[in-house]
Amino acid sequence: MKKLTLFAFTVNQTVGVGFLGLPYAFQHSGMIYSIIVLAFCCYLSYYVGTLAVEIIFKDYEIKVPLHGKKLKQYVQLVDDHHSIIICALLTIFGSGCALAFSLIFASSMSLNIPLPYFPTCDIYDTAHPECLINFRIYLTIFIISTYILALRGVHEQKSVQLLMAFLRLLLVTTLVLVALYRIISGVSTEPISIINPSEIESTFSVIVYAVVYHHALPSIAQICEDSIIEMPKLVTWAIFISYALVGTIIGIAFPNVSAQCNLSYGYLDGVFGEIIKIIVMILPATDVIASGPVVVIMITENILGYFHEKSRTYEVLVISCIVAILYSVAFFMQDLFGVIDAAGMSMIAIVFLYIPVIHLKHWREDASARHDSKDFHHMISYFVMGVSIFYMTYRLVLVIYSLV
Repeated sequence: MKKLTLFAFTVNQTVGVGFLGLPYAFQHSGMIYSIIVLAFCCYLSYYVGTLAVEIIFKDYEIKVPLHGKKLKQYVQLVDDHHSIIICALLTIFGSGCALAFSLIFASSMSLNIPLPYFPTCDIYDTAHPECLINFRIYLTIFIISTYILALRGVHEQKSVQLLMAFLRLLLVTTLVLVALYRIISGVSTEPISIINPSEIESTFSVIVYAVVYHHALPSIAQICEDSIIEMPKLVTWAIFISYALVGTIIGIAFPNVSAQCNLSYGYLDGVFGEIIKIIVMILPATDVIASGPVVVIMITENILGYFHEKSRTYEVLVISCIVAILYSVAFFMQDLFGVIDAAGMSMIAIVFLYIPVIHLKHWREDASARHDSKDFHHMISYFVMGVSIFYMTYRLVLVIYSLV
């Protein structure tokens, strides 16, 4: 059961808002190109994720890393001198995740589940500005539920995490089957493309956001022992196969997929449309219990860990501040795709830049290679850093070019 629970926690940290952006990314950047980028990101996520956990264990003087040892705290990939950097990056990333969860919940529920006196509507349709009422009501429900469950803690949610993982599998399977049915039935579809150079700039960050799960591994290691090294391999393969299917098949079946990537497939007529509406109703509601509180707890533990605070009073205070800020931002901002892109960029800074830097720091400073491993060669870290710097420089040039 521990391995199954670990798998569920990891899947729930990964398969969420991110996968909804894949059809748009695949469709606009090119199917073949996106699959290659997806495979590349999955491999790097596995490599850097397990590298991060090994660095943590060795920094804490645990002699045999990744073999049944428990990490009692979430924080600090490195010593105190540098921990403020990773704490800040993880806080930014976690805040982006939490904001994205709130937006996907409120927008999807507004689109599929009517309220008394307020019919269903699309928050991203400028022709219906009154939809903000629905959106903010559902946003309030999300925030209240997340706050209560974050105060209760992760340990109370194991059965819910298993249920949530099953519902994610059900949603992905149903969407793929509906898309296949649409393709087979001869409805107008999107042609398969190899690469579209003019629109590849955001694909990498969107896919990184969708597949990177390593930030969850240190925190859930204290809940599920003895499988920390095997589980990422299983999750990586499961994520690659399911995401390739979602991005390719849905990207082909539905022309002009929305960039806002909310769960808006319920417009389909007939039985399939009703099935998806039911799943959409269940998925975001249970996602409140599964993913939202876990992300808030992750942010809280990182902040408290940096200040070496374990007081319950401070924990409640930090959770309250995080939730209040989240509600204030989401109340006025609804750009889901922009949030995913920004969170993906912060994840690139953590996963593909900062962690390799720390790995190389240990490798250079320790002649006995206590912080190195035959499984984590320093040349790979140099390569990962190079890719990250190149991509982030490319995005910076695009931003500067758009301003001038």
